[in-house]
Amino acid sequence: MDGHLYSFDAGSVTQICSHEMADYANSSVAVSSGVALLGSFSHQLYAFAASNCNKLWDSGFTLMGGGIPSSPAVSNGTVYVGSLDDSLYAFAPGRAPLSSFINMDDNFYDPDEVIGHDIGTGAQWTNVGGNSHDVTDSSGMGLFASGTIPPGGVYTFVFVGAGVYKYKCTIHSSMTGTIKAPMILTPATGNLTTVFTIEWATAGAPTGFVYDVQVRRPGSSDFVSWITGTTAPSATFVADAGKGSYDFKAHIMNSSNGDSSDYSPFKTITVS
Repeated sequence: MDGHLYSFDAGSVTQICSHEMADYANSSVAVSSGVALLGSFSHQLYAFAASNCNKLWDSGFTLMGGGIPSSPAVSNGTVYVGSLDDSLYAFAPGRAPLSSFINMDDNFYDPDEVIGHDIGTGAQWTNVGGNSHDVTDSSGMGLFASGTIPPGGVYTFVFVGAGVYKYKCTIHSSMTGTIKAPMILTPATGNLTTVFTIEWATAGAPTGFVYDVQVRRPGSSDFVSWITGTTAPSATFVADAGKGSYDFKAHIMNSSNGDSSDYSPFKTITVS
């Protein structure tokens, strides 16, 4: 009821790991192929690595309209779960999970700003209006473009890297939207010898693109470059400016024309 998943050694009852959720859960955990699946009253289905409680994905805040009181069921790799919005949901294997859901109406995106999109997951746009629309990267880097989406059509794009992604409908100039995808820093706190994992993407950069990462060290008001022009998705970090808060942000850039997403919302590690 404190909004956490806990894992214990069955023999010694020693806690192995835990992970926070956005709200409490009262169902039991379903475990399949090393993945622990659990529904929350935040209207989300969560998938955790059973070995270390790392979150693999969640279904996002906007897919389901109610909490999940029942345990997930798994059959042939597909996960089924019921929600208090009176619907049954199925999550198919072999596809990137979705964590953001946007409707295209006449003529606006709803929501027009997504905050906290999980890197490595997809955003899904559904045309619920009566006119055709599209979803096109407006940064100039050409990372994604849906083409024309007719009424009832759906478009999905997986954002593997952290950044602030602005997009538009080229058919209706008043339609604009933003997706904000922060980095993942683990652990969140440590000491001067702690090895932190700084993850700005869940996969290597797409062909023709690179990642840039910036850091703001304790006592400074400015971000400075930490890693630039890399195709790698993560690196380790040990405090190099003493105790305090270290802030990180990242973006993805087209290496041929220099256009990029905006930098992601910063995430912080605390060294004490």
